[in-house]
Amino acid sequence: MSTAVFDVIIVGGGLAGLLAAREIARAGKSIAILEEHFDIGLPEKCDGLVTKRALGELGIIPSASSLQAYIKKATFHSPSGFEIEIDAEHQGVIVLNRSILDKQLGVEVVKLGAEIRVGERVSVIRRKDDLFAVSSQKQDYRCNVAIDCRGSSSYLRQRPKGLLPAGKYEVHGDWIDAEKVEVHFNNQVTPGFFTWVIPTGNKTAKVGTAGNGISPFSVLDSFLNKRRSAIMRKITAPILVGGPLPNFCLNGIVMAGEAAGQSKPTTAGGIYSAGMGGLLAGQAIVSHLTNSETKAILSYQKKWRRIFGGEFRRMAKLRRVFEQLTNDEIDRLLHIVSESTVLKMISLDTDFDFHTLTLARSLGSRGLIEIAALIAKSGFRELFPRTGLLNPLNSTNNKK
Repeated sequence: MSTAVFDVIIVGGGLAGLLAAREIARAGKSIAILEEHFDIGLPEKCDGLVTKRALGELGIIPSASSLQAYIKKATFHSPSGFEIEIDAEHQGVIVLNRSILDKQLGVEVVKLGAEIRVGERVSVIRRKDDLFAVSSQKQDYRCNVAIDCRGSSSYLRQRPKGLLPAGKYEVHGDWIDAEKVEVHFNNQVTPGFFTWVIPTGNKTAKVGTAGNGISPFSVLDSFLNKRRSAIMRKITAPILVGGPLPNFCLNGIVMAGEAAGQSKPTTAGGIYSAGMGGLLAGQAIVSHLTNSETKAILSYQKKWRRIFGGEFRRMAKLRRVFEQLTNDEIDRLLHIVSESTVLKMISLDTDFDFHTLTLARSLGSRGLIEIAALIAKSGFRELFPRTGLLNPLNSTNNKK
């Protein structure tokens, strides 16, 4: 078996790997992407919900064919069926066909000089002398830098927790609103997570669910039993909510995307955060190869944490709080939100990519603070220990 030599080998041809490749290929470095599947963009696991602002920061201009929906509102449903609606029109949220988007990026990186080799399952990535040895069932490789973008399989080798059973259907139904995302909470049916509906145009949607220890398709069948639907595709896609690894460079191998835990601990979304992981890793590697700066690769982790570190820590705490709530408590929280000024604040002020900051501002409502303290006890206070947002409650109570 012959040995192929490149400056950089990327294992995994998802979004993070493609964005890393784009940055490296632009700098004129030789690079190969090894993808185990036979088609870039498949299997399509991501629902494609993202803001136009995030795409701009990633340097992505999606093709018209990849655009599936413009989201103008979101509804949140309590276990009892109570519903609140948020105006999302100001947030610039769209739904993209991830398969088409990834193929678009694949074409771009090939035009820049990268090679994409599909159907190559990598079994070995290890340091050998001053290089890295990468082996698939087809070829042996040597490279100066190896990037692991294989997703949750790589993550779980480092941290064997944080994966939730999940699944989704692609469905057609007259009940689907082309501009609305739905989120359904029920900690008895989907412990620690929720069921969602994301429209994809022409009365179609991705209807998914996740939760601790659940049978996803039993949950979805029950959910859709109340809504006349034609199921067109079934997708098994466990989601990662474990949070980022402590180190994004392990034994000299760079980790990016879901492999590094760069998907949100609250929703498992990762187009922006995981995509930025790939982009920053690519830029750091270019600096390392061009200027022989050993520490340049380490700067990638610092830059990513500077953008997302605080938000991800708050998300992880919010997740722990949510897992402890009963259905009655979830129901009460949604009622309080609907009765206060918080709903308007969220509609006008929410940052889709940094939603715990909006939650912090929303907790300035005394009514919501009291309910949060009653329901989650110390949990909500733990979310924002340095903001002082919960101090007014203490001072008010002390005056009584």
